[in-house]
Amino acid sequence: MKVNMNRSLILVFGMIFSLSLVSACGSSKKKVIESYTEDGVTVTAYGSKGHFKKGNNSFILKFKKDGKPFDAGKNVKFNFHMVAMPPNMPPMTNDITISPTKKLGVYKGEGKLQMSGNWTVNIEYGDGKTMAFSISARK
Repeated sequence: MKVNMNRSLILVFGMIFSLSLVSACGSSKKKVIESYTEDGVTVTAYGSKGHFKKGNNSFILKFKKDGKPFDAGKNVKFNFHMVAMPPNMPPMTNDITISPTKKLGVYKGEGKLQMSGNWTVNIEYGDGKTMAFSISARK
């Protein structure tokens, strides 16, 4: 009976450890925020919450061309733009800092969104190529 109790305790502690490990690993996994493809180039933004939000945002951008990692250059530019809204709100543009990482086609982005709502993401990469797509930032 003592052997069965020891086995039960080992099994219980093993399960608790496994669940803790899965929980800890799962929380650091980045979720897709948005993915956009134009002219064979796909840009995917990843973040811990799976969406952009009002306030500070930290995210990863991955560039792929025809499904393979793609060097988008050292001077990737990224901004959020919101059109003017009547009667008093002027247009807003938030430039985001983009830095290359050591991995091919992977960049880190950090910046702030002034408010939640619909924004246009503008990206400039490579030799002056551009793309633009819409996102919705949450509160």
